[in-house]
Amino acid sequence: MAGELARWREEFKERLPRCPAKIIRYAAQVATTLGESGIRVSPRRVRMISRSLLAACVVGGSDDEKVYLQVLQASLPHRAAGEAPFPDAVYAAHRMAWNLVTEDRKQFWLVDFHNQKTLAGRVRLLHESCPDPDTGSAAVAEFVARVGKADQARCRAFALALYPAAAEGRFPKLGAEGIADLGRVAAEVLQVNKIKHVQPKITQELLMGQGSIVLAKLTPARRDRARQLFASLMVDELLPPDPADLEQEFDDCVREVAAILAGGA
Repeated sequence: MAGELARWREEFKERLPRCPAKIIRYAAQVATTLGESGIRVSPRRVRMISRSLLAACVVGGSDDEKVYLQVLQASLPHRAAGEAPFPDAVYAAHRMAWNLVTEDRKQFWLVDFHNQKTLAGRVRLLHESCPDPDTGSAAVAEFVARVGKADQARCRAFALALYPAAAEGRFPKLGAEGIADLGRVAAEVLQVNKIKHVQPKITQELLMGQGSIVLAKLTPARRDRARQLFASLMVDELLPPDPADLEQEFDDCVREVAAILAGGA
């Protein structure tokens, strides 16, 4: 239990600065509807409801309607002052807010995926809350279409970490088109002939550059993964100035996929 609490706490702290738009919009709409019924909810209380919803979603692993209603009912302080709001009014406010945020659920999810800063976070979103395979494929297509050097490097790391499990059908909310996109990007990393052709140059640069410092500190399996990724990036001149950051994010992504697979075993 202590380990779970620590994990939940860290995930909550990580996600709080980028609280899902769905949660924020729900809390704001609830406050507006209750206010129209004469039940005032302060801005501070709205923030507390948002935080509580995020925490409940982290702990429960889902964001279904029942969770939102329970959090709302437990978050209104009026009862302590002897002014408990009518249950019907609370439920009506919940339904209006819930309907509002779920009408655009797919679009909200795509925005959350787009705004997610870490590769591991993107994997979590695909696994935990993606609305359907088409939406998952659309998110991956948008991600792999980015053209900046940093975007391409991170995209290769993402594809290399996720594609093997996705190809085996272990991510059911990712459609065939999304899996194909990941496979195309992963192939850029796994093209043995391309890598072999420039292997002497790559080996020399990895041994002499910053890549060598990064690789030297890694365990054998992690080093092999990172060397393959770095080699593909060097071939296309995409290796970032500080490869340690990319390697750490890549490893976090690999670990997230492994944790998901272990949990579903």
